[in-house]
Amino acid sequence: MPASHQKRRVSLQTKVLLPVLAMLVLILGSTLWLVNQHIREEFRAGAAQSLATADAVFLNSQKIRIKNLLLRFRTVPNEPRFKAVCQLGDPATFRALLAELLDELGAEAALFTTPEGKVLASTTRHPMFSQEEFEAASSASINQAMMDGQPNIDLMDVGGRFLNAVSIPSTIADHLVGVLTFAMEMGESAAQEFKQLTHAEVILVMKNHVAASTMIVALPEVVEAIGALGRPARSARLDSDSIFEIILGGEHYLGTSGRLTASNNEKQLGYILLSSSEQHLSVLRSTQRRIGLIGLVGIVLSTAVLWPVIQSTTRPLRELRNVAEKISRGDFSSRVPVTSSDECGELAGVFNQMTENLTASRTQLQLAHDGLELRVRERTGELSEEISRRKRAQQELLEAARLAGMAEVATGVLHNVGNVLNSVNVSASLLRDNLNKSQIQNLVKATNLLRDHADDTIAFLSKDPRGQLLPGFLIKLSEHLASEQRIWQNELEGLCTNIEHIKKIVSMQQRHVKVFDALEPVPPAELVQDALRMNAAAFERSRIQVVREFNEATPTVFVDRHKVLQIIINLLHNARDAMEEQNVQEKRLVVRVELASPDRVRITVSDNGVGIAPGSLVKIFNHGFTTKKDGHGFGLHSSANAAIAMGGSLTAHSAGVGQGAEFALELSVKGAAPGPDT
Repeated sequence: MPASHQKRRVSLQTKVLLPVLAMLVLILGSTLWLVNQHIREEFRAGAAQSLATADAVFLNSQKIRIKNLLLRFRTVPNEPRFKAVCQLGDPATFRALLAELLDELGAEAALFTTPEGKVLASTTRHPMFSQEEFEAASSASINQAMMDGQPNIDLMDVGGRFLNAVSIPSTIADHLVGVLTFAMEMGESAAQEFKQLTHAEVILVMKNHVAASTMIVALPEVVEAIGALGRPARSARLDSDSIFEIILGGEHYLGTSGRLTASNNEKQLGYILLSSSEQHLSVLRSTQRRIGLIGLVGIVLSTAVLWPVIQSTTRPLRELRNVAEKISRGDFSSRVPVTSSDECGELAGVFNQMTENLTASRTQLQLAHDGLELRVRERTGELSEEISRRKRAQQELLEAARLAGMAEVATGVLHNVGNVLNSVNVSASLLRDNLNKSQIQNLVKATNLLRDHADDTIAFLSKDPRGQLLPGFLIKLSEHLASEQRIWQNELEGLCTNIEHIKKIVSMQQRHVKVFDALEPVPPAELVQDALRMNAAAFERSRIQVVREFNEATPTVFVDRHKVLQIIINLLHNARDAMEEQNVQEKRLVVRVELASPDRVRITVSDNGVGIAPGSLVKIFNHGFTTKKDGHGFGLHSSANAAIAMGGSLTAHSAGVGQGAEFALELSVKGAAPGPDT
């Protein structure tokens, strides 16, 4: 109800008026945008031309500065005092002359380098000026002057300062005695000179920081806005790639930038020329305000004219709405007055006719409702009885499913116990055969012989041929009996282990409906060794060669120990039966423990038995499916379910009949969430 009420608040007058106002606003906005674009394009074109001129003036000023510096310093090596000091070759005297020249010529630093590249003397006007950096930075210019034999001027960065290095070869009697180098700073004063010539703000950039600037804005703000080599970090690209827009100190600028290359290929020296666009932006904003004001006045006047027209047009619709609301409340006697012959009048007539038809239909519907209610009461009784029958059938189905589950559990118990009983039977048969072949009767005969000669034992042992053989016979007999004892002991231990496993199987199945699986961390190789130990006698009897391939780095798995043991024993029994049926001459069983993935361990049992046909491979794990004559088709089915319940999997692979088979049991290192037995 609140949603429909809210929808009625948006009247038709508003729906008609809003698109009209939207169109007026769109026209106003488009006009403002077009004017703005035109003014900006005109301004940018003019700014681009001005900046191009300023850039050309700046580069030409650089050339003039270079010529002036060469004219200022190139005559110094020809002065008599300089040649006299060169011939003297004393570093201290040379240093004093260089200091005197710095004061006369206004240079920042000077040095003299011999043809061998050794700095004979150097000096600076400021103690903070690094002579070592100056010597290293000017080496390229000095080498160029030596090679060309002509004065050379270069641009360099020394201690964060822009410097022009002027290197002039010095000769005496046409013999090169060294190179004299002066450093002139291109700082704030030079930037101001460039500003007067270019009529633009000048920023000298060096290694992503400002070396000199004519801007009143604080240098940190300039550094923040300037990217690599004079490119602004936040700039709006204009038509020309060399023109960009930037805001400094709250003021808008258009600018261009360039690089100042040096002989050492230094790429981090550059310049930026900025031209303020605030005056043009002020004109643009003033124009926008005037156009916006005119547009708003037009919108207000248009609304005042349109509103009465919309009111008179929508009045019949409001009357139609009022009558429709009365009918919705049950008043079918209301009718819409027809006051015109246009579309609204036709709509009112059709609505009145619809109301009369609706009244007649409502009467018929009430009669049909009364008859339907009687039939519903009759069918309700039948449905109640049908629901009761279905509930009873559902209970019977649940009971049948429970009995089927109990039968499957019982089959699993019998199968698992049967697997272990096979090993028990083999161990018992071996014990029986060993007892029948035992040498204990020979021990009885020897003791009877000693008893018969109890009175003359010494003579019997020393003189009677039988007595002489008796000690050696007893020694060999004792060794043989000790070996028999070890065999019996091993078989008895295996027999006890199998019996204990049977007890665990029965105990685990007794807890089937009461508790969840007991998961514990177990080394997988240990489980495989236990299973092989239980079947060792059977494998030996069947002459099966067992190959163990264990990865010692395999982590422990979090599983139910006895369930995994049942699965492995079942796979070993199946492999032995497959090789017995194939009757191969060399029966080979390979058991492998390895890491399948970072969180899963794989146990593989491979044999060279009868193999599995492709048609049987797809249903090998189905309940009741078997390829054995005396099989029941439950072992692999229950093993696969147990593996899945522990968060693992059991898969089979075979190349075909007679090609052997391989079963892979994958177990999770972390284990699955505890749940009831499968």
